[in-house]
Amino acid sequence: MSRETKTFDVYMLANDHGAELRRVVVPAKGLEKMATEQVLSLIFEKGQNDFQPVRGSCSVSMGDVIDLDGELWVVQSLGFMRMTAGDLVTYTRLPAEDRTWSKFVRPRYAAARMHDSQRDVCEMLSDYERRTNEK
Repeated sequence: MSRETKTFDVYMLANDHGAELRRVVVPAKGLEKMATEQVLSLIFEKGQNDFQPVRGSCSVSMGDVIDLDGELWVVQSLGFMRMTAGDLVTYTRLPAEDRTWSKFVRPRYAAARMHDSQRDVCEMLSDYERRTNEK
């Protein structure tokens, strides 16, 4: 790594990327003055095959995890979310096809799905109570 660039590791956990790890090189100048979200956006941008092609690997995508100087950040549908090591373990245990629909990547969708599941359970309990009281 030269002083003019800095390399970040991206764990390719979304979809079927081919490679498990992608090293993304970004210009180092001005990084220390950038907000975290700006640095993450730069890593995402430079992790596109348009800028740094990697044979046999997709571009950095929603659901991949960026290691930003020891902090883990998952690429969400809009923006990024910091992850703990425990979150990463939970996330990697999900089937690959479910990761981009998880609470880590699409929190609103996952919350709506959870709400629907809770409503289904409440409806089932209400039906059970109604049938029990009819007897």
